[in-house]
Amino acid sequence: MKADGTARKRILYLSVVDPTLFVTGATVRMNAFVRFLAKSYDIDIVCLAGSGHKADYTDADQALIPMVDRFIRHDFRQYRYFLFSRRLYTEAASLLQRNHYDLLITEYGLSALYGVLLKKRFQIPWVYSSHNIEFRMY
Repeated sequence: MKADGTARKRILYLSVVDPTLFVTGATVRMNAFVRFLAKSYDIDIVCLAGSGHKADYTDADQALIPMVDRFIRHDFRQYRYFLFSRRLYTEAASLLQRNHYDLLITEYGLSALYGVLLKKRFQIPWVYSSHNIEFRMY
């Protein structure tokens, strides 16, 4: 809720990498982006753990997790990252069925595939962001 008692907009943020880990420039920028969004929006995050690297959470930004409403992490597997994660998709679809969201954001690499499928199925406004130098290619 906002200070005036009105509801804040809700965002479902879906990523194939974990925004609490600082393992690449993309994850650092993702973390800053989520922190920025959390100031004005209610956010649920669904992501893969490990971001393609060994999931070492020693230096992870655990302070990001309480800034969002839900933070759901699924185990990283190569095929889930490079091909398709049924668990990631099913979790996002389940949240979209049970809750109202004003926007779907899919982040990094192949998450665009999830965005296309979820947008078509749930008719939700969708933004794809790569948050890396690859944005020039997309």
